[in-house]
Amino acid sequence: MGHIWRALVAEPKKTTDEFFDDIMEDLLTQAGSRLWRSRESSCLALADVVQGRRYSEVGKFMERIWTMAFRSIDDIKETVRLAGESLCRAVSSLTLRLCDTTL
Repeated sequence: MGHIWRALVAEPKKTTDEFFDDIMEDLLTQAGSRLWRSRESSCLALADVVQGRRYSEVGKFMERIWTMAFRSIDDIKETVRLAGESLCRAVSSLTLRLCDTTL
């Protein structure tokens, strides 16, 4: 998937930063979809997109991210649960980093 993204977009980082809010809104919406493929891929994408972000970027989404992370680890589909675990690890790491006053 990364290769496809890089082939379509000249500067992936810049594009992601430019449309970050829209990307987050769509991923959070799809994380609650009725389709397991959408839930799984959204969790994996959320885990990827939140890494290394600043609070000013993700602060307004944190509550919804945690809610969707917990919902996904309680999913009926095993692959969604595994993606949810990955999202929980990424979000917990992000939360700890953002709360660390020594940084």
